[in-house]
Amino acid sequence: MTMRFVPTAWLFVVTSYCIALPSYGLVILQYHHVSDSTPASTSTPPALFQQHLDIIAESDFEVLSLDTLTQLMRSNSPIPDKAVLITFDDSYVSIYETAFPLLKARGWPFVVFANTGPVASGGEFLSWAQFQEMAASGAAIANHSVDHTHFVRRPATVSADAWERQTREEILKAEKAIEQRIGQSHRVLAFPYGEFDARLLLVLEELDFLGMSQASGAVRGEDRLAMPRFPMGGRFGRLEDFTLKLNALPLPIDKVVIQDGEAGVLADGVLPDGISKPVLELKLVSTALAEALQCYASGQRDAISKIVADTRVLVQADKDLPAGRSRYNCTARDPDSGRYFWFSTPFLRRDAKGNYPPEA
Repeated sequence: MTMRFVPTAWLFVVTSYCIALPSYGLVILQYHHVSDSTPASTSTPPALFQQHLDIIAESDFEVLSLDTLTQLMRSNSPIPDKAVLITFDDSYVSIYETAFPLLKARGWPFVVFANTGPVASGGEFLSWAQFQEMAASGAAIANHSVDHTHFVRRPATVSADAWERQTREEILKAEKAIEQRIGQSHRVLAFPYGEFDARLLLVLEELDFLGMSQASGAVRGEDRLAMPRFPMGGRFGRLEDFTLKLNALPLPIDKVVIQDGEAGVLADGVLPDGISKPVLELKLVSTALAEALQCYASGQRDAISKIVADTRVLVQADKDLPAGRSRYNCTARDPDSGRYFWFSTPFLRRDAKGNYPPEA
């Protein structure tokens, strides 16, 4: 494994990943279908969803509304401990038919990130009337683009500036549709497929939007442009892991840098061609925490290689990351509370032919 520390003078380059010591955090749960008959990888069985809600209630978590979260994040105010936001992506009818009655019975707020294009097309998708009914009962309807677009997969035939204009236009078009139909405008975008790059984050900042990804972990105030969420579809929502994730704490980090494996700094987790084992550098708040940290790569069972130098940690997968989406997940147990600090970095990689694999 080839790893060495990036000179400190380079760290300012990755402004999106320069993180101050976090002072607070919360957990965001991400669901898609709540059904026994939809694709397993993006589905949570209704009985399991009910168990998730029971655990939240029994554990005395505060269920936040999206408006409360955005106010806290925009004002850099403290978020209460043991707080959770419940979110759903896409416009699937099972959200209305199954999840909504259970949440309404508890009087809990929740968020549906709607890709507005399929709304009212029938079949598995919600109608605007169903969205309006949920909104009238306290649900927030927010932005998931128009057509569930891969915002960072720019075709070679389209210039970067043109692609950025298209991205901005689609985000604003979806926001306008929600405002016109529902009367809400939260200016929060859940990234389709969870994919983002530094340029998309700059677009959000220019538009005064907050962002949500699909990287696991607890939220820090500094994450406002790419807040992590715990996916709950398929095996990720299994009951034996749910309490662990619900109680996750934000990993106390001073700085995060992504390298290409040869000490070159990358702007984000979208990997250039030829880079298959990126290096993640974390500067933590203590040597003890750095030594306790365990990191794993998607699809690689054993902990990945780690070098510790005082409070700095370098981690790198032992094997090539697969084409498509993957992550490095890092955790460490808090000896005081028994809860786990949790941090995740997403990556996106092309295959050997320069293409992204098709969605399953």
